[in-house]
Amino acid sequence: MICRAHMICRAQTFEAWLKANLGGRDGYMKDLAEYGAQGGFPGLTYYKDTGHLYRRYTDDLWAILREEAEAQGQTVLEFLAACNGTPDDATGFENFVVWICAETVARRLTDD
Repeated sequence: MICRAHMICRAQTFEAWLKANLGGRDGYMKDLAEYGAQGGFPGLTYYKDTGHLYRRYTDDLWAILREEAEAQGQTVLEFLAACNGTPDDATGFENFVVWICAETVARRLTDD
């Protein structure tokens, strides 16, 4: 199945989605890990796309946030507060969470 912006949506997890859509493209995963999502990547640029990802992978995204927060001895809210970004509405929050998780997963995958 193909969804918005011709991205692969049959992935069962957010990590699988990220690998399927950015993993095979030269430098995308490494650039995402090094420079962050704000640079613009397929499927991660527009609020309509990140909102779709947030709703599809909510459980996975929150599991990633919990794991990162616990690794740093923080709660999820403490972890998010320490990240660069200040979403001021629900749409911005969804985008913020997807970006943080995309960057986190990209770092994990490129560090391996």
